[in-house]
Amino acid sequence: MTSQRYTLIKNARLIDGEGSGIKNCSILIRNADSERDSEILEIGEVKADGEISRSLTVYNARSHYVCHGFTDLSTHACEPGNMHKETLKSASEAAKKGGFTAFLTANDTNPAPNDPLVIKYIVSNSAGARCRVYASGSLFLPGEKGISPIDEIMSEGAKALRCSGDYDDDMLFGAMKICRDKGYPLIVKCSQTERNISRWEDANRYQDIATARLLLLAEEAECPVHISCVSTARAVELIRMAKAHGLPVTCDTCPQYFIFSAADIPLYGNDLLLMPPLGSSADVEGVRQGIADKTIDCISSDHTPCSPEEKRCSADAAARGMISLQTVFSTSYSHLVGGGIISIRRLVQMLSENPARVLGLSGKVKVGQTADLTVFSTLAEGKLTKEQNMSKSENSPFFGQFLQGQIIQTFVNGR
Repeated sequence: MTSQRYTLIKNARLIDGEGSGIKNCSILIRNADSERDSEILEIGEVKADGEISRSLTVYNARSHYVCHGFTDLSTHACEPGNMHKETLKSASEAAKKGGFTAFLTANDTNPAPNDPLVIKYIVSNSAGARCRVYASGSLFLPGEKGISPIDEIMSEGAKALRCSGDYDDDMLFGAMKICRDKGYPLIVKCSQTERNISRWEDANRYQDIATARLLLLAEEAECPVHISCVSTARAVELIRMAKAHGLPVTCDTCPQYFIFSAADIPLYGNDLLLMPPLGSSADVEGVRQGIADKTIDCISSDHTPCSPEEKRCSADAAARGMISLQTVFSTSYSHLVGGGIISIRRLVQMLSENPARVLGLSGKVKVGQTADLTVFSTLAEGKLTKEQNMSKSENSPFFGQFLQGQIIQTFVNGR
């Protein structure tokens, strides 16, 4: 019988969301064994003596910040299906390198995750991954043939249900009532899935209309809903009004939408062709304002790997999306905290506590909680290189750019 192992993180600057201060402390962790997850045993001035001292691994945080691990709500892992672009394993490697201890898969698998067997596959093949992989199920069957077997999908281990902006109102309303009654998290991306839209203005007008429809349906169904990848000023304003009206709605955006506008596409090329597409400079400012006034709750990656062939072609034929798991923190810190828009505590809340709450999980560093932790520095500067890239794809506009703020270490389940 092996003895219990422990880890002590010393010289940490614990930062635990906007409502808490920053304190210098140590964190004692009982590592996972075959019967239970890791557990945070003590936070503060820890004295590791006796049996603990004889089976203790010490990690010196060197006065870097330590927070609850980041959770991403939109990772396209491409498995099963297009595994030449990404796999559950490679996505988890990129996620952990970017400070994420967990991510929620997007509905880009083949076959689609409207089948409980696909959810079972994702859960099974994620065992032993470098971070926690949560599966999301598709809300609808293909071709508007009805609502997916929601209960079976959730019973196989899905953490949430998703749909895009291409939805039938009556079907969505019926699905919302099921999610409301069963307490299933519902995530909707209010953008068209088709990419053959001639003008980005038309695509973003569609997002605004889809957002308004979704909010009206959510109000009528009394169903909590999370809106993913908000990218227009008008969508932000609609969500702001809905929250003021008391609707249980949350939302996220991505760094690409508070950094770039459509005017930047000629400079960066097809890597900035996204779905939803980039908007105007007014949209960028609207998203930033939504972050500043807390209309926008979370920051996600919308990590979307694309093969070289899908990007090295005409703009009309190019695939939409970019990889971003490894750059979310640095880009967010550089442009939001460095830009004076939010505090570092608020950024941590948007990357860890708030997205975890969307999935019904804890995003706090507390005694008794599982030790999923991210260690980061706001002073370190670095850049993403092809050698450091853990994704199987390379469609990112951030390669070679120096960014302030770097992930130092990631602990998943205490390791």
